[in-house]
Amino acid sequence: MINMQPCFPTREEYSLTYFNFIQNINICISEIYNTFNSRKIKSIFNNSKIVIFTNKIWHEFINEPEEELDLKILNQSSSAYAYALRVLYLHLSNHHQRPNQGIYTDDHVAVQSILLCLQSVFNDPVFLSKLDNTRRSQQKSRDSLYQYATDLKHIYRKLMVVRVDFGYNQFVSKTVLPQRRIEDDWERQLQYVQKNFADSFVGYAVKFEHGKDKGLHAHSVFFFDGNVVCNDAKIGRILGEYWEHLVTDDLGLHFNCNTSDHKASLLVCGLGTFTGREQAFRDGMWIIADYLSKPDAMVRLLLPERTKIFRRGYLNYWQQLKLTNRLAMPCTASVEFTTLS
Repeated sequence: MINMQPCFPTREEYSLTYFNFIQNINICISEIYNTFNSRKIKSIFNNSKIVIFTNKIWHEFINEPEEELDLKILNQSSSAYAYALRVLYLHLSNHHQRPNQGIYTDDHVAVQSILLCLQSVFNDPVFLSKLDNTRRSQQKSRDSLYQYATDLKHIYRKLMVVRVDFGYNQFVSKTVLPQRRIEDDWERQLQYVQKNFADSFVGYAVKFEHGKDKGLHAHSVFFFDGNVVCNDAKIGRILGEYWEHLVTDDLGLHFNCNTSDHKASLLVCGLGTFTGREQAFRDGMWIIADYLSKPDAMVRLLLPERTKIFRRGYLNYWQQLKLTNRLAMPCTASVEFTTLS
């Protein structure tokens, strides 16, 4: 538990203290953000347009011009940061809001008050219980995806891993269009892969996410039988072009993570075709599984509550049978799933 004692003794010490306060908020608020009831958050966020006015102290740290900032912009740069400021605004607006303006971030009383408010939340047993559930759920999703990929590697001696990020262009990414159609669009994309790569497609995983530049997008990983297909970069390009032109009617964008340049930029690469029991595959898939399983607070607010943010495939009957036979063989029986740390 992070100790967030409100201490703003002098104006001279204010700048550094406020900066540390924001750093602590960045760490803590993301945990709150993922555990609060999403409907309550939505109702709070829809109350009004929230505006924060910059000041000289803020200017020194974030290097922004002294102008009005819409918190929607801050949402896209850091959902945790934005939510902290929204809590600050809503909690103190009746007492510290200047006429026709927003909360000023150099308000000592405001900062002290919100710190105390957040401290009470951090110590709430209900919150701590929800936080623990969120962490365990993320770990369970991560381990299940890693095990799923490991099982596929046992089944297929040559396993191809292709990752493509699917999103929308700048003209629609900031509108409500992605919220309304990204689930259906991604299902259409998956159906295309299942139909047109029927002899080689063996599995998938996807995570819906919200980013500053991309807006709503889908980090997608597809698994193929490497004995049937080759050239992972080309397959990534084919999938991306289909998304852009046919799934989204030329409203989409994609990023092919399997290009040679991108793979070369990765310290540990879990993309491409793997033919043996490479450590690179295990390490790379662990990183992918850990990333895809992490909760995204902004997506939870933008998409319907029933939406599964993280999804993956499951072994069919034939795959389960083949996995059982593979693991029964002396050469593979000793290769078991182990959680990396």
